[in-house]
Amino acid sequence: MKRAFTLIELLVAILVLLAVLLAAGRIFSATTEVAGIGEALNDNQSDLNAIERQLRQDVAAISKEGFLAIRCVSLRNDCRLATNPAGGYLDPSLPPDAILRADQMVFFKYGFEGTQNYLYGEGGNKQGEGPISRIYFGHGYQLGPVRRQPDGQGLATVYDASPNRGGQLGPIGPWMDRGLLGGNRPMVRQNMGLPQTGFNNAPSSFSVPLPAFPAEQWLLCRQAVFMADDDYGFTSNNPTQNAADPYFYLRGGGAYNGNSNPYSGGVIQSPSIFLRGFDPAGFGGFSPATIASVITGRVDSSSMEIDDMRRGLSEFADFFDGGDADGSPDNLQLHWNTASGFIQRYGLFYPHAERATSNMGRFSLPPTRHVISGACSDVRIEWTWPAGAGQIDFDGDGQADDADDDGILEPFEVGFRHSGRTPWFPFMNDAGQFGGLALQQYTTPDNQDSWLWNWQPEFADNLPLVGNVERFPDPAGLNFDGASAIYESTFGFNRTEVAEGVPGDYEYVGDATPWPSAIRVTIRVHDRAGRLTGGRQAQFVIDLPKE
Repeated sequence: MKRAFTLIELLVAILVLLAVLLAAGRIFSATTEVAGIGEALNDNQSDLNAIERQLRQDVAAISKEGFLAIRCVSLRNDCRLATNPAGGYLDPSLPPDAILRADQMVFFKYGFEGTQNYLYGEGGNKQGEGPISRIYFGHGYQLGPVRRQPDGQGLATVYDASPNRGGQLGPIGPWMDRGLLGGNRPMVRQNMGLPQTGFNNAPSSFSVPLPAFPAEQWLLCRQAVFMADDDYGFTSNNPTQNAADPYFYLRGGGAYNGNSNPYSGGVIQSPSIFLRGFDPAGFGGFSPATIASVITGRVDSSSMEIDDMRRGLSEFADFFDGGDADGSPDNLQLHWNTASGFIQRYGLFYPHAERATSNMGRFSLPPTRHVISGACSDVRIEWTWPAGAGQIDFDGDGQADDADDDGILEPFEVGFRHSGRTPWFPFMNDAGQFGGLALQQYTTPDNQDSWLWNWQPEFADNLPLVGNVERFPDPAGLNFDGASAIYESTFGFNRTEVAEGVPGDYEYVGDATPWPSAIRVTIRVHDRAGRLTGGRQAQFVIDLPKE
């Protein structure tokens, strides 16, 4: 009689087999997880390298004929709960009082940038380029599936959210999750073949909440808008009465003068890089936007050139500084502060961006083109001055002069100085409050530099200079719902002339804004597959070209 396996022996064998399979499964799972994390790290590193390389190239070509504007925005992780109990945390992996940042920066760079937004089917000739561009770096806002709701009239009509809310300027930040689209926030209708972007209400049946996106799905953007104007256009069937057209570039002769095919295409342009024109009539702190082409992310060219921008800002500021009203010399400090206020309010905004198109129509593609990261929860932009910034230097030899002729170089004469580690502005405390040049430096007992949070200027005589560069607006005053604090720094057209005169007989030049020597960018990117908990943070310092 042949002996068979007993039941106990079979059970033992099965248990051994299960143990082996379980161990092998765990090893396989761990190996797969490690490989996935490695792949995610490589992907993130590639993204970070590309972002850093692009930003370094842009800053290396920066134009100091324009301005440099930075806005820092701090956000508590639970900021949505204040207005929406079901809003949730921005980042569920962080504590409720954690601070996230959604900083922004705008500057101008030399070097040719092109466009992808042409009329009709043209654009293959690649002639739609300009030698100088406005560069935006920071987050963008998303509409997601909501933007597909109103189809509009005609294939070339698209809708976007308006930068106005309730009849006032109300920017859309990536963290915001309230404001009815089609309700208290009207829709912007863009007819991409017609020469004007208007503010039109969406269909009456369309009214949906602004969608909420978790921080790990926020989009990081690098939006380039080239600035060029060929001073040509046709607004009349009489060629002798043609006026320059601020809405198209390289459109050609058109149907009226017979020089080219009426369907010769052309670049769609915005008449301005700002959200409104320079007309000061009726202007106030909450004056709504009137120009929406650039913020919608669908237009990447402007007929406003650098000279137009500088002249427009100056004429706008003239209305408020008293120079034109009573014939007295302009108050340069008030002049610059008015201009910089306009820049911050109407020149620095989160553009519309999408990680994917809603359809294959070519007017749906532009909001995806300036996205450089599809998962960026935190952007921090800081700046620093070189030693000697703001010093009084009458003879231009690079050395501080004794302005009051008392035989002593005092702090206000030698300008910005720091000892030890480089200070990066703005400073931020644990509650997300900002401090800048007005903080006072001191040295701790262990000889480590620190900063006293006293909100007083380090040197009283430097206060005009400090005020020219930075401000701390109330978020509610800017309609930035949910923001804990805002810090703004603006660097303009007078980079070096701090004072004029001779020792013993001098006065400050009111619009001086020495430019930074470097900026520091810190970003946190995520793996969209969720393989990296908390994401990955990177920081890089970029030197600005020297004077």
